[in-house]
Amino acid sequence: MRMRVLAAGVLSIVCATSALADVCNPNDLTLLKPDLVAEAPSKIRLLTRGRVRELLFTTTIDNVGDGPLVLDGQTVSGAQGAGTRVTQIVRRTNGTTCTHDVGFFPFGDGEERFHIDDFAEYQLRLDDPFTGPIVARFSKTEFCLLNIVQLRGSRRAPDFFDCDEGPMGISVGFANEEDSQAPGQALNLDANPITPVPAGDYFLVIVVNPNGAILEKTSNTPADAGVASVAVGGHSQLPRAPRPRPTRRPVHNPQPGSPTPTPSLPPGSTPPRTPIPPTPTPTLTRPVHPGVIVLPPGHEGCGGNKNKICSSGEFCQFPENRCGLVGDTGICTPMSVICDPTAAAVCGCDGVTYRNDCERQRAGTSRAHQGPC
Repeated sequence: MRMRVLAAGVLSIVCATSALADVCNPNDLTLLKPDLVAEAPSKIRLLTRGRVRELLFTTTIDNVGDGPLVLDGQTVSGAQGAGTRVTQIVRRTNGTTCTHDVGFFPFGDGEERFHIDDFAEYQLRLDDPFTGPIVARFSKTEFCLLNIVQLRGSRRAPDFFDCDEGPMGISVGFANEEDSQAPGQALNLDANPITPVPAGDYFLVIVVNPNGAILEKTSNTPADAGVASVAVGGHSQLPRAPRPRPTRRPVHNPQPGSPTPTPSLPPGSTPPRTPIPPTPTPTLTRPVHPGVIVLPPGHEGCGGNKNKICSSGEFCQFPENRCGLVGDTGICTPMSVICDPTAAAVCGCDGVTYRNDCERQRAGTSRAHQGPC
């Protein structure tokens, strides 16, 4: 469970200018570097506007490192025009700070604000979340990073960030969250009208700091990426069932007491039926994939970094062979009530051998593997 941050932090960061501060040595063991980890995207939904499909989702970036992520910016002009020179301020264990040049990011059309390009990359991959071919991608430009939520177990006071007047960033034990309705929180599946993304099963992957521009404690894409499995639908290729055209019938004004005439049909024929349009195919499903728990839209997950407690009658189901021991995110699953005694035995994550998988679910534990422990 995460707690909402209702007030600004109580520890202000005193940022020295790049002219006065030391330049960071990435190999300096006294540096308190941040460590950015993307959670699995949530609130996933497919939105169709005309002939354009967009995959919308919420992203949450945690800082689980030794020090805060602090980004300061200055407006400068150069050969590429005006833009933002972004500097990362890194603390040391002795209380001093140093600076790391993140890069120069030109202003876009009508956007003359402090920002950092390529803060994260949103990918849609086929077959495998890390090695599969990328069929759609979007580089996220970040204009504001704040301590939106606090991770459970964190007892640190948040640092003060202000995207208008001061530096922006993420404190240790906190996360920045971008809602699915915010600008830039979507993948356009029809960006190329000649080769649109076909319908099928994919992996939605969130990669934070993809170019390594930010100085971090670790930079391991498989460990730091957020992954969710989705299935997207394509544009319908079936024509609509034609509506029967009404036929004009002569007006009949019955006399009082006369029976109402019924239309005559040829011998052996049946009345025509109105065509029924086909049932639409769901646009979002969640295929099973080993080692990945798929979160339904709007589901925050449980266990791992979430530490969300499931409701009564549910338990936190983790990917098989993982048992939530490496920070995996699980999904709240109802416990079974009636079990088939003829099913094969399984080993639970609690080290107990159960006669069947149903009894394992009834006990409220995830499955370690098939067969006895």
